[in-house]
Amino acid sequence: MTNYIHAIERDGFTVVPNVLDFEAISLLIEHLTQIPIDRAVSRRGGTAYGIRNLLNLVPFTRDIANSPALRLLIEPMLGREARVVRGIFFDKTVEANWKVAWHQDPTIAVREQIDVEDYGPWSVKASIPLSSLSLK
Repeated sequence: MTNYIHAIERDGFTVVPNVLDFEAISLLIEHLTQIPIDRAVSRRGGTAYGIRNLLNLVPFTRDIANSPALRLLIEPMLGREARVVRGIFFDKTVEANWKVAWHQDPTIAVREQIDVEDYGPWSVKASIPLSSLSLK
């Protein structure tokens, strides 16, 4: 199980299969399909394919992020104090797809804007203030 830490350190990501059980996945899909379309970016047919403020619009996603299964993966790398601060959902399908080159967003979601050296510029998406880490 700790091989995923090495993969993250080496590659910047990893895939850990079977973390969520069928019931959790089914509930997540159910919650996502109930998003009011005016709170998401929609595609033809009225289904949501993009949600920026996922943790607030779908509180179940916060429950999943704080579940024992995910905490077992997160805590060895980030410690017990690590908390989820932002959730974004993209349902990229053949019908709703867009090309985005691999990138790492150096932005963080915060409760309020406080100007701090090496952070900025500020932006707001889905009513959430975001700060970018100045990569010098």
